[in-house]
Amino acid sequence: MGRPKKYTSIQIKKIRKKLLEYINKTDIPIIAEFCYKNKISRQRLYEFDELTDVMELIIAKKEAQLERQALKNEIDHSMAIFSLKQLGWSDRQKIEQDNFNYDLSKLPESYLQRIINHEDAKKVIMEYESTNAGGSRSGSNSDS
Repeated sequence: MGRPKKYTSIQIKKIRKKLLEYINKTDIPIIAEFCYKNKISRQRLYEFDELTDVMELIIAKKEAQLERQALKNEIDHSMAIFSLKQLGWSDRQKIEQDNFNYDLSKLPESYLQRIINHEDAKKVIMEYESTNAGGSRSGSNSDS
């Protein structure tokens, strides 16, 4: 394998024009298909700063079309899910857990009320700790 092909600004403009035509003519645009048909490396296509907005456009159209057609049962749901996951979609929720233990019975009523009103409990406790030296925290990352 040799050096990557050098592209002139005129060649890049032609690629841009072809890419925009492809996006407009294709129901669900696929970057790999465009690259194959136009004999250009997908990696190389992403390297052109002049094509950043067009690459975002192709991905946006693909995402919208996959979602729309899947909702209308026009395409196989499994394939739509597969393609959307490649674009960054996820069907799992990310849950973060912070084991922050504190004896809430030591907090004044005003601080407890803030927690009851859905303020971030850890933030409220840390604020209380910073204004009252000492405190009754039992450990920051333990299950005691």
